Amino acid sequence: MEEMRNPILCFSTFNQLDMTRKCLEYAQELGYDILVIDDASTDGTQDYLSQIKCEAMLKSKRKGLTDSWNMAYKHWKMSKEYSHLVLCNNDVLIPKGSVEGLMSDHALTVPMCNESGAGYVCKEQAKYPFQVPDGTVDPEWEGNISLVQNHISIANNFYRVKCWTGFCMCMSREIITYELPDGNLFDPKNVNVGNDDDLASRVQAYIALGSFVYHFKGMSFNKTIGGRNDLSRTY
Repeated sequence: MEEMRNPILCFSTFNQLDMTRKCLEYAQELGYDILVIDDASTDGTQDYLSQIKCEAMLKSKRKGLTDSWNMAYKHWKMSKEYSHLVLCNNDVLIPKGSVEGLMSDHALTVPMCNESGAGYVCKEQAKYPFQVPDGTVDPEWEGNISLVQNHISIANNFYRVKCWTGFCMCMSREIITYELPDGNLFDPKNVNVGNDDDLASRVQAYIALGSFVYHFKGMSFNKTIGGRNDLSRTY
């Protein structure tokens, strides 16, 4: 009998309330448990999470994205209820069927995404054209994400890849063998960025060809490049 796969979806947030609301509205339709790690938002995000009765860990002081990812990882690791951790930023839309396509026995899998969501480096995450029988789907238009997911459903098909973008990643229990000596999965010195690159240097990742997640890209930092590991900045 195949082992039951039971994921928990963990989202990291810092301000961006409108984006978080949109993200969670999609996620709550999936029927999985959700945990939000909030990095001391000041725009009403924490009140919103309380209003919708979403399980959340609310920081009173900013510590950065990497800290949030490590909190989510440790929460999942300590809980034996969940087979997989799906760790996401708040600038994503997850259609039905995508989580199932992500889960595997690999330590780390990442989804397909729209071209801009992949970024200029990790094009392999958006290398396949998205088409449906009644015409071409523009993957940049968020309204088409369900059509895209339905079209690319390829069960248990994974593509080994060196480069990936850390907006959404799925981990099996195998990932625990790759954690750092201090018990973190992500190196705390990478306060906001560089965390996924560091993990990629230690863990072999696989793209789930049957999973699509729409990524707005760059929303967490308002497309600002400089100083993204400086917590004194306001994004």
